Amino acid sequence: MGNDSVVVEDNYDGGYYAIKGFLYQFDSTLLTILKNPNIDVKFEQVQDISYEDYVIQVKHKESQTYSDSKIRKPVLQLMNLFQKDTEKKYALYCYFKDKPILEKNLKLSELDSILGAEKKNYKRPLKIKFIQNFVIKFSHDYSGQFLETIELIKKTYSCKDNETAVYYHSIFRSKLLEMAIQNRDERQLNSGLLSSLLSNVKSVVFHAAYADYLSKEKYEGIVKKMFFTLKKMNIDNYERLFIIPVDDMSNEIVLLTIIGRIFQKFHRPDKSPPPYVVFKNIKLEKLNLIKRTLIDREIIFNDGTYFNGDKFRLNKLTSHDKSVMVKIVENKELEEIMSAVSFQEVYQFYFDSLTMINEENLKKSRHYQIQIDEVEQITKMIT
Repeated sequence: MGNDSVVVEDNYDGGYYAIKGFLYQFDSTLLTILKNPNIDVKFEQVQDISYEDYVIQVKHKESQTYSDSKIRKPVLQLMNLFQKDTEKKYALYCYFKDKPILEKNLKLSELDSILGAEKKNYKRPLKIKFIQNFVIKFSHDYSGQFLETIELIKKTYSCKDNETAVYYHSIFRSKLLEMAIQNRDERQLNSGLLSSLLSNVKSVVFHAAYADYLSKEKYEGIVKKMFFTLKKMNIDNYERLFIIPVDDMSNEIVLLTIIGRIFQKFHRPDKSPPPYVVFKNIKLEKLNLIKRTLIDREIIFNDGTYFNGDKFRLNKLTSHDKSVMVKIVENKELEEIMSAVSFQEVYQFYFDSLTMINEENLKKSRHYQIQIDEVEQITKMIT
């Protein structure tokens, strides 16, 4: 992000506030695009957001009360830009917990107070002209802005329900996250490009925070509807990969249920190959217990070995055997497998952090990243 666009509020939970700072700015960008459908909106270029004659900084100070010093740095950044280009309009969008929603034009004395000791570095005529071209907008907090964004998406795209609007939001936000690490001159979007994303979804990050808006049950339901409800009679003949996180609370019965639902939904002999399943951070004893149970239940799987203690053999795992119903892979073999198998769909469930996957191995894949609070949720999503 920009020099100060992600704000760490205190030492207690800096990561929490940093992430919300990212997401708050992305929603600000989405709102700007949707409210200005006929123009290109740039983000993280000159400043956080810019379009036509406007340059905008975005700040989300969730736990703080307002003081002039807390907006000094972004205002100084905007003033320095103004010195170079006095024809543009400049704005600071910010949230402080003690400030109501309002739009404020500064008086010269108020600007001087914000600038503090730095005010002497700017001549009076420049400051006067700056305040004529500058506005501070005290905005919604994270939740309020999120709700505003969802409502605008719902209206813009004539969504039948909130769940569809949330799904669209996840697609748009995922694209912004993806673009944030691209070259600076590539970071721009418009409403037309947003619309095109809806018909060609290549990557989605679906955050558990949506459950705060939808409820946990509706969150699980929308994931099921969007990703695991077959929309036609015949299943596509795709190679599919599922990455499942495991913690100490994940018992083998739940993990076996997940395996069963995956291969029952996606494997069809002669029509769709057996899906690959990776259990992330699973203990060897638990993994072996799952494999023994699958054998006892006469569920045929392939794990890339011929016997217990054998080395991993990629050619064994990727061989075509019509009797195999599911392929079970250790996390340490993931990159090797993804380099060898052309997965059309990758479903990555995660608790707090995603498994980093080489982008080269995802070029031909639709990549769905779905956050969960507990592994049991997957059994409700894949039914």
